Amino acid sequence: MFDRLQAVAFAPAYAALRECFELEHGDPGRDLVAHLTGRSVAEIARAVSALAAPRTEEVLVLWPGEERAVRMGVGDLVDGFAELWSPGSDDLLIADPSRRWIVLLDHEAQLWFLDA
Repeated sequence: MFDRLQAVAFAPAYAALRECFELEHGDPGRDLVAHLTGRSVAEIARAVSALAAPRTEEVLVLWPGEERAVRMGVGDLVDGFAELWSPGSDDLLIADPSRRWIVLLDHEAQLWFLDA
């Protein structure tokens, strides 16, 4: 799966998202969609995909802790989710390429949705 991913330069992609969105959680109740602690990775993947986009749409996926970013289809994100996010260690940002919305899934399995 990873050989099909298109690497994206992390720093400019992250800077562009920060211009459009307040990525620090600020008001914890404002944009929190769900606290998914204790849910299976498959359940969390379904929750993320329900917020993100149709399975055929391409999204930008960033791992801020590792300073990595890729472009991939939502279907690939959902299908390979267990390889892409680990509870307890990974924060994951998923955005549409035009930066209209962003989904944040933090290492505590809190799911956030921000709309520009």
